[in-house]
Amino acid sequence: MYPNSKIEFNQKTGGTRTGIVVVITYENEKATYYMKTYHHAGSSMSIQNMAGRKTPDLREMFAYRFLEVIGVGPTVYFPYYDGSKFIHYIATKEVMQFTMFNDIKDLGLKKKVVVESYLLSLLIGVRDLNEGNIGSNEDSTVSIIDFYVTDKDNFVEPDIINTFKNKSRFGGEGTAADVLVEIGPEERMSIVKDAVTQWSMIKEMTTDIIDQEKTELKAHGIEFGTVTNDVESYLRDIKLNYETICSAFE
Repeated sequence: MYPNSKIEFNQKTGGTRTGIVVVITYENEKATYYMKTYHHAGSSMSIQNMAGRKTPDLREMFAYRFLEVIGVGPTVYFPYYDGSKFIHYIATKEVMQFTMFNDIKDLGLKKKVVVESYLLSLLIGVRDLNEGNIGSNEDSTVSIIDFYVTDKDNFVEPDIINTFKNKSRFGGEGTAADVLVEIGPEERMSIVKDAVTQWSMIKEMTTDIIDQEKTELKAHGIEFGTVTNDVESYLRDIKLNYETICSAFE
């Protein structure tokens, strides 16, 4: 990707997943990536304990690429190294002018970020959307830079419209959860109306968006905890959730 480049590795600050900051200098330009292990590799405190690891989940890989495709997540790669046939990494490119949720001054933008992030958490079953993992980018649109996919087989939200409008299942305590609680159902729907339209590519999306990486990692010998059919099922559930939300605007 960056031939004849200079690569620096810096220590990551914060987060529970083992990770590093990778700075690549190529033709006098720098690119920064945040690289971490997949969710079930174990925490940064227990990574040496093999018993605490689980095999990677292709749905996590798909979720990162999904958010990239709809314009909400960063550019993402899934590198591995020759010393292991068990583990792969998730490398996300630094988001230009990323502003963490707590640093956003404009209340309207703050509401937009938390409401759209909440809807996406319901659509694709991701968690850990805390104040450090959500924010805005250079275009003043929502940006989700880190998360994990929940451990379940069925991702269909049976009452997604009501849950989105009237509940605040955004995680634990924090300013993002506090802001969401104060936003009423009609305002939530008004905030996400344009975003739901902009995410229309979900209708035609396929699991092909991770085909190349999946093929490369499997050829290397990486073992995954889920098979292709699980990713297909995951995407079907996402599409059903999305179609249900769309129906609320018809």
